[in-house]
Amino acid sequence: TGLSANNDAKPTLRGEACVRSILALFTYGDGSIAAAKANANITKVATVDYDVMNVLGVYGQYCTVVRGE
Repeated sequence: TGLSANNDAKPTLRGEACVRSILALFTYGDGSIAAAKANANITKVATVDYDVMNVLGVYGQYCTVVRGE
């Protein structure tokens, strides 16, 4: 599931930013679109996707994946 942000941008770069959670009580990280863009020096966003992994509610990882140029 992706969200198209700019039809002119080519998805040549990939940036990822994640938030991690332990027991749904303690969270750390920055999973924002801005952080994902900054991690790959993306200025024009082509798509935004989300990737979620959860292990029985004990550990969770929620990532924002941005592709663009």
